[in-house]
Amino acid sequence: MTFIKTNIIEVVGSKFESIQIGSDLPLVLIAGPCAIESKDHTFYMAENIKKICDKTGIKFIYKSCYDKDCRSSIKSFHGVGIDEGLRILDDVRERFNIPITSDFSNPEWAKKTGEICDMIQIPAYLCRQTSILKAAALTKKPINLKKGQFMSPWNIRNSVKKIKEYGNDQILLTDRGTFFGYD
Repeated sequence: MTFIKTNIIEVVGSKFESIQIGSDLPLVLIAGPCAIESKDHTFYMAENIKKICDKTGIKFIYKSCYDKDCRSSIKSFHGVGIDEGLRILDDVRERFNIPITSDFSNPEWAKKTGEICDMIQIPAYLCRQTSILKAAALTKKPINLKKGQFMSPWNIRNSVKKIKEYGNDQILLTDRGTFFGYD
């Protein structure tokens, strides 16, 4: 059952060749550590993932988050914070000539994230949160919407509709799998 029209997402930046993502296009890898631990670690990961992608001819978007708000323990490492994290991501783009993405968990962080990142990512656990979806849409950046494991595949269309309602149709869906949820 197809319920979402396939379109081409284009990630554009001033320092790198634009990357198109779509069902009939070559694979694009969005990868990086879950959280930014330090600038050195981030550069190490970006450089080595890029080497593999260059060797295999796969387009690459670097992803790492400055604040992982979904940790199960209050004592778990959350990241380096928005200001330092966005500086590090911007440095990754400049040094390695690759696009960058990060998710955000507070609607107030969307504007700053959109000013630096070439793509915005919605965390799976917030995939239905209207305030997050609206804030992401208003950045006018392509959005990687991660479907929550608690959600049936056909229910993600409501999140897509919310983003489109706020004027953004550059939406990439990422399935995070399913566990015993509703439907």
